[in-house]
Amino acid sequence: MAQGDAMEARLRELETLHDARGTYGNGNAPQAPATGFRHIAPSGRFPASAIARATMVTFGHSGGGKTPCAPEAEPLRADGTFCSDVRTGHTDLTDEERRSVLALPELVMAADPKAPRPASFSVAVTRCYFDPHHGIVFFDAKGAPVARIVICLSCSEWIVAPASERTGGARPTVMPKEARALFVRIAEAHGLAPWMFDDEQQRALRTYVQDTYGTEDEPTALGRERRRKRLASGSGVPRDHALRDLGHDDRAKLCTWVNDEVRPEGSLRQRNKEGYGYECPDGTAWLGKPLEAECAARPLSCAATVATLEACLVEFREPQSLCGPPPKSCEGLLDCIPGLTRKSPR
Repeated sequence: MAQGDAMEARLRELETLHDARGTYGNGNAPQAPATGFRHIAPSGRFPASAIARATMVTFGHSGGGKTPCAPEAEPLRADGTFCSDVRTGHTDLTDEERRSVLALPELVMAADPKAPRPASFSVAVTRCYFDPHHGIVFFDAKGAPVARIVICLSCSEWIVAPASERTGGARPTVMPKEARALFVRIAEAHGLAPWMFDDEQQRALRTYVQDTYGTEDEPTALGRERRRKRLASGSGVPRDHALRDLGHDDRAKLCTWVNDEVRPEGSLRQRNKEGYGYECPDGTAWLGKPLEAECAARPLSCAATVATLEACLVEFREPQSLCGPPPKSCEGLLDCIPGLTRKSPR
């Protein structure tokens, strides 16, 4: 695969991971706990003989407007359903992959206390920042989760549950190199972006993006076209509706779209007690309140249609569009961009 093709494939992976509308907790049918589910104990014998299926998931890339689980609890809630920040793009492991995971010596020892201990066996605990984004959930023949592994590729730590002394106990522990390498191979095979946690590969992707597409503030012609295509599907709100006539649910859709798609995270660069925002040279302050509940509660006053606003936001740039003359398509609309409020100079 040519370098450009490989980089484009990685960008597609990132777009999937960062799309909050793809989480279980946002826009999907409610989950029902599996029949016969029992809480997975933090410690005990690993139930290898009961495992019929395993799936690898990614999580925490976007909260989808919901409160995610604590890192140590991922990727399952206490009732056995997936946490709100788990991606729907997860995939079941092949039989060979599942057998390879269960054959890891640490899991074999955790499942069978009489299993021989390798001569080089050791358990290392570090105090790095545990920030996991991958996990494996193991299910029994009835579809109930019976075990889990929480995986932090950036710090090379894991949590196994049920855990034993052989897997490091119920706290983040340095995972064996062989286990990490296996998890990376599985994640790579299923398009779950393990490369995101390799600094060199991240730098290579950033360089490619900047050279090809420019930045959000200064896009190349290809960058402008890429943005147009990304936003072409719109917010999902009927385009012929007037902004001032939108109800709460439609405003919430607009808020989610603006926050997740139109305005990349971090473009509102300053933080104060009122929210994220910045000041323009003339002293005008713009404040962003991207949380869906706060944003959707604010009615929009413009008589313009949703289609007019969406056409504006294809060209929208911060802070240039807010602090200077806006694009022609945005004239008269800056006070109707969901999640943004203007404060005039005193």
